[in-house]
Amino acid sequence: MKIEAARRAMASAVVFACLLVACGKTAEEPARVTEPRSGERLKLTWWQAPDGTRLVRDAFYDAILQEDCSPPDGWNDADQQPCVPTAGRSYVLEEYADSTCSGPPLLAPMADGGPVRYGVARVECSYRAFEATTVIGTARHFRRDADGRCAEAQGDPKAFLAQAVPEGKFARLTLTEGSGAERLQEVRVSSADGMVVPLARYVQDQLLGSLTVTDARLGSTDAPGLLPLNIVVEGYADAACSTRAASTGGQPPARCRHLPAVAIHNYYCGMGPLSRVGEATASGPTYLRQEGGRCSKWGDEGPRFEVGETVATAHLRSATDATQGRFRPVRWTGDQGFTTQPTLLYDAEQDVTCEPRTGKDGGGACVPTARDNFAWSVESAFADAACSQPVAFPRYYLGCTNYPQFREGDVFLEPIGDAATARTFNMRSVGPVTRQVFRRELSKCVPAPEEYEYHQPGAVLRAVSSPALTVVRGP
Repeated sequence: MKIEAARRAMASAVVFACLLVACGKTAEEPARVTEPRSGERLKLTWWQAPDGTRLVRDAFYDAILQEDCSPPDGWNDADQQPCVPTAGRSYVLEEYADSTCSGPPLLAPMADGGPVRYGVARVECSYRAFEATTVIGTARHFRRDADGRCAEAQGDPKAFLAQAVPEGKFARLTLTEGSGAERLQEVRVSSADGMVVPLARYVQDQLLGSLTVTDARLGSTDAPGLLPLNIVVEGYADAACSTRAASTGGQPPARCRHLPAVAIHNYYCGMGPLSRVGEATASGPTYLRQEGGRCSKWGDEGPRFEVGETVATAHLRSATDATQGRFRPVRWTGDQGFTTQPTLLYDAEQDVTCEPRTGKDGGGACVPTARDNFAWSVESAFADAACSQPVAFPRYYLGCTNYPQFREGDVFLEPIGDAATARTFNMRSVGPVTRQVFRRELSKCVPAPEEYEYHQPGAVLRAVSSPALTVVRGP
């Protein structure tokens, strides 16, 4: 797994690791949070629950284009992005229609087969937006090879030709990191027309000099640690795992904001402490020590960094606003009065914390969050011969076996498709645990063979619904 992919996974799906388990707690002090406000062009939008409770969204309404827009990428390595319409937004392929690879890039077709309107490409430390013109069909595709030469490639026949979007067509969003004496600082997004909103998903850690996101693997479910985005993995420079070194796994480090400042030990298997990162050393492979003491190569060859002193991890605590409705906003709080804009909802009727998710129809659902989305998975397997009781199994990364234990109240997620139809399961009890599992074959429920993937003890679960949410666009 590449570190850049891990960054994006954490940045696009981070709230899944943040389950609220102590829902009776309330925030001790009034929130020291910037009051969200709309601008002349970009208007705030909210998720609204059936009882009227609202949460501000990370998307906006463009009053000039008269449609919703949002930044196309996570804020891990750039400070400005265009607010690109979400409808019909695809991505830019590293392919061209001309044999010099110098014209506008091609846009990928939409996964659902819908019309393509826009795509965004990252160029150096900024973003360029393109709009689709026509389908390229069976025409030739070109891409640059490892040596930088433009060569013919086998491309998608449904790709779209593109042209650059005129400057000023899309509003620009600017990320502003906090400053001050306290270690944790608020992060805001604003636009030139006066719109401003705190980004609850990110926290600025002044000690580490990095944006961070919450991750339960660095702490606990009710007090997750803050994981820096400009991070590298601590491992070893030799096949005997004796000389400490940090690496990006062959991926180039973040260049636009600053070089990685922190390394994390045991990235995939129950995260360990954070350490300072020094100067880059000669390139080479990096090795990780896996379960059982085995030393294995990790990632491709790339820059390695010196590893220095250990740095204390900052933690946040979840707190539910003291309201009486079914849905109650959940925020994160820290030391010295630090608090975030609410980003989750506590569903008092089902006694779970849920996260708003967008559906294909533009509406949404409040999908219960997972305690540790990296460690557990609901499989298409069952504990009984009638195939009526689903079970959960641990996932494995790099041979790790030190996964968390089942606990009452834990939430497990199946891979989510459309939010409105997502199946979510909440732990009913710590047991019973079963080693014999069953699965459906055609219309029959039969015992799973021994070679069944993740044939490990599971636990019986109960289904949890995902309440529908509506989108409200502000003045």
